[in-house]
Amino acid sequence: MKKLVMIGILSSILGTTAAQNVSNIRVQQSDEQLIVMYDLETMADIEAYVSFDGGATYIGPLQHVLGSVGKDVPPGKDKVLLWNVFRELGAVDYPNTVIKIVAIDPSDDDNNNGTWTRKADFPRSKRSEIVGFSIGNKGYIVVGSGRKKNFWEYDPVSNIWTRKADLPGGQIFGAVGFSIGNKGYILNGWRNKFWEYDPVSNNWTKKARFPGIKRTDAVGFSIGNKGYVGTGFGLWINQKDFWEYDPVSNRWTRKTDFPGGRRDGAVGFSIGNKGYVGFGSGNKKDFWEYDPVSNSWIRKASFEGGLIFGDFGFSIGNKGYIGIGTDRRCQIFLEYDPVSNIWTQKAGFSGCGVDAVGFSIGNKGYVVIGWENIFWEFAPMSFTLNP
Repeated sequence: MKKLVMIGILSSILGTTAAQNVSNIRVQQSDEQLIVMYDLETMADIEAYVSFDGGATYIGPLQHVLGSVGKDVPPGKDKVLLWNVFRELGAVDYPNTVIKIVAIDPSDDDNNNGTWTRKADFPRSKRSEIVGFSIGNKGYIVVGSGRKKNFWEYDPVSNIWTRKADLPGGQIFGAVGFSIGNKGYILNGWRNKFWEYDPVSNNWTKKARFPGIKRTDAVGFSIGNKGYVGTGFGLWINQKDFWEYDPVSNRWTRKTDFPGGRRDGAVGFSIGNKGYVGFGSGNKKDFWEYDPVSNSWIRKASFEGGLIFGDFGFSIGNKGYIGIGTDRRCQIFLEYDPVSNIWTQKAGFSGCGVDAVGFSIGNKGYVVIGWENIFWEFAPMSFTLNP
């Protein structure tokens, strides 16, 4: 179990509370660095997290830290942790900041960042327009760019890509995909054409036309037996409308608009019976939870890192995962826990996330990097399946 010590820093130190393994916390600020001193009773892995809303939500673990931090920190008095705030955040003026120090038992099975394994490269030429989903134990990718609409199936057991029936219709651009049950769906938002894929018959069927404004770079996911699409860029302006698709009635229904404002390039996924949407163009960092029962949105913990671009996302069990590029890193990979409402940085992979698409199959996540054709598998080490 993680043992926590919280140190509040607003304009000055607010005070401390000690956990079983950490005590005597002191904090100083020196130019662009924050100096945290503490006593450690027994050996532990030390992590630091930061909050910008007075301790309501946290992101981390922090990366630009030195000193008594990381794995197997030995016990002793006056341990020193140095956090370079400027390198981490690009600024030092953050009001309502709270730092949380986490001491982890080195034998704790939950102490892991997950692992990435490179798999069979995507077999087509490099493309900037890719969209995908998973059905059962297979993954599916449509590749576009111009009028090419090749469709491919990935089998994680054999690590082989197999070409399937091409997506019908005209040129695709900025499409979005999701799956419901044993069918996959692609919305070619540039033309508002909506298609259903049956992996058994390897056939595409045209479905009800999307009734919203034609758009690109929307977000899409499914919750239970319904699909959801929203935001995106259309009519030369970003959009914020949000729509539900019912495959039984083959009907679209407009729902409560996304409250984070107009945007394209957002990222989304579902965990259990809730949907999650956030980030996006214009360096958006907010994150929201959608409840289809109440048709309402609730704001959740934001990510307060550097400049953001190239988002992708998927969920595994009861956690969500988002990959982003930033102004200082090619790729940052984050895990979201909806129970604790905390973002945790996990192991990243080599390659940028621009023009990437992600999906999950069972207890693994998968990412295709469109411009590089590189394909990665992510194993979170430990996970909990939704009931």
